[in-house]
Amino acid sequence: MKKKVRVPSDKLPKYLGLMILALMIGVFFIVGIGVFMLYYDYPVTEFNNDPFPVVNDVIKQGEELQYRVDYCRPNDAKVVVIREMVDGVVFTFPSIESRFEKGCHNVTVARLEIPHYMPEGTYTLRLILYYEVNPLRTIVKEVSTQPFTVVSEK
Repeated sequence: MKKKVRVPSDKLPKYLGLMILALMIGVFFIVGIGVFMLYYDYPVTEFNNDPFPVVNDVIKQGEELQYRVDYCRPNDAKVVVIREMVDGVVFTFPSIESRFEKGCHNVTVARLEIPHYMPEGTYTLRLILYYEVNPLRTIVKEVSTQPFTVVSEK
């Protein structure tokens, strides 16, 4: 005849209840962090002169486009910038990582050489900024320059 092993019935529900309570607190804590990361209003760069004024209104093919940016950047969050020249047709350039410093500054930017193959015409430079504020959220902001004219280098 086998001997039965008895588990005290008064202790099992007590430990099970504590484990369930700890698990529920952990789940609510993780969900709370996720909701905060998704919906918190993160500060991103504020531009004081949108659209950006262009230094040289007429640019020859092969020259650099220069424009003034007056901005306040509250943090060092990673910013990926996609640059597009728009004239009915969109010409996209390789994306870059922003080099703007933290704080308020008024600078001249000259990072975009107009390609030799760019057709003549009136364009605006559109910048699409992707702020990676946390692993769950990316904030997208779009700014542009004032119109400028591209002419032949000849």
